[in-house]
Amino acid sequence: MEPDKNPGTMREFLDEVGEGIHHIAFDVDSIQKRLPIMEKSGYPALQTGEFTSSDGRYVYVDTLDDHKTLIEMLESAEPRETAWERPEDASVQPLLGTNKVEQLALVVKDLDGAAKAYCKLLGIEKPPIIHSGSTDITNVIYKGKPTEGKSKYMFIDTPFIQIELIEPGESPSTWKDHLETNGEGVHHISFVVKDMEAKMKMLEEMGYPVIQTGNFFNGKGRYAYMDTTSTYKVIIELLERFDE
Repeated sequence: MEPDKNPGTMREFLDEVGEGIHHIAFDVDSIQKRLPIMEKSGYPALQTGEFTSSDGRYVYVDTLDDHKTLIEMLESAEPRETAWERPEDASVQPLLGTNKVEQLALVVKDLDGAAKAYCKLLGIEKPPIIHSGSTDITNVIYKGKPTEGKSKYMFIDTPFIQIELIEPGESPSTWKDHLETNGEGVHHISFVVKDMEAKMKMLEEMGYPVIQTGNFFNGKGRYAYMDTTSTYKVIIELLERFDE
């Protein structure tokens, strides 16, 4: 979204925060029914409007304090298409070999508090909290130097994307740096890839350096954060699972 100069939540975000992820959206059956529930829970409406490309409406709800990002409710007159449509040109392939965004990850100060808010929002039981594993397994390298990379985190599944909440510890890491520099909010989006070394090299050659690498807490995979913010306005994480 590129906002114009008129007042609005997108214009405000761009002026105060800068480029990045503004909100996450949910399709709802009726904004008229759902909005009072959100408002009763302490989440007032910030902006409402009508779709310009189809018949429907939206409302941005102020969930920033609890969910670390805004939530948008979408009400469409007709069911919205959610299945991926492949390009007509078969030569057009996803850069990373996949078009599926696996995760949306947020850095938070209080994992328990954020988890409680998200579980209430999604109507699910609280998943287990995971603590970072031992350094001999995780092998975290941040800005070229080994670090404990201490953190605790939680994975919350939704039908289309997994939400990851991360509370960084005191040791150096991209999560701790993000929290201290930018505050709570979206840290990265993730893609599951094959041949991660090749994907990392490709992105580096395109001008996107490595920020941090490491292994999963259980040793069953590895990850790499790439500094893609200049183009994609968010960090991209590559995930490679060893059992696949």
